[in-house]
Amino acid sequence: MARNNHVWVKGDITGDIYFDILKLDGKEVQYLRMYLMIKGVKGANGVKGLRVCVYGPLAELVYGHVHKGSRIGVIGHIQQRNLRDGKMVFEIVAVEVDFLRNIEWQTGERVRQDLVQRGLLRSSHRDEDNGGGGVTDYADLSEHLSVAVPEDLIEDEQA
Repeated sequence: MARNNHVWVKGDITGDIYFDILKLDGKEVQYLRMYLMIKGVKGANGVKGLRVCVYGPLAELVYGHVHKGSRIGVIGHIQQRNLRDGKMVFEIVAVEVDFLRNIEWQTGERVRQDLVQRGLLRSSHRDEDNGGGGVTDYADLSEHLSVAVPEDLIEDEQA
């Protein structure tokens, strides 16, 4: 990725959400693809179908949290690639995802716990003693901005 290839975008998922486990270089990698609808400023045309891809454990974590109509913020980079049918696509490869609105918090929490148990995600501060007054009611997380950050992911050399 070029140093100046950095993008942040916020949008609503339009419903075309695809999750799969791919074989890349002989290794299984989680893959998530979704399309976002982005509204511009008044008088501007909205962007329809901005393609966003997520790889690795972050893909599985995001997939557990979102559905059609979820609003997310994505930090990543733009890439161009050719599909199997020869078509060229431009897409955002997510590095970080903010869950903003209409999120499946309980399902996402179960996915997060599963990823931690499988050793693909570090446990978060929420898994530890919250005697300091931190968030403990997972069912009411919608009031809090949650983010799937790359620091939570365990790198291959650490696994």
